[in-house]
Amino acid sequence: ILLGLYVGFGLLMVISTLICSSSNPTDKVVYHYKWSKIDRSIKFDVDYAEYFFCDFCSSFCHNKSKHCKICNRCTANFDHHCIWINNCVGSENYRSFFILIIVTFCHIGTFLAGGALMSYQFQVKK
Repeated sequence: ILLGLYVGFGLLMVISTLICSSSNPTDKVVYHYKWSKIDRSIKFDVDYAEYFFCDFCSSFCHNKSKHCKICNRCTANFDHHCIWINNCVGSENYRSFFILIIVTFCHIGTFLAGGALMSYQFQVKK
């Protein structure tokens, strides 16, 4: 049973890592602003109480966004840049990142439980 749990949590860990690393946490206002400069039919009204201009991106962003110098993009509700998934963690991928953390701890827990069980069985056989 522990081996099945270990393999299952390992697969979930790989899948959630792929989901986290492939998601795009960039602030949607950046895309909307840049498309409004290309396509004149898209209207972008600046509400200075809600947006600020990012000098790095040359675009408007939400006030809760922050520019990541590693990814070179503004991330909505920026939490941190994670080196393990090589992506920023923000509002777009926070839920999948949290699932990744939980699954990783379960994977480590089953590994430790299996090691403890094997150690116990080895001690009983002596």
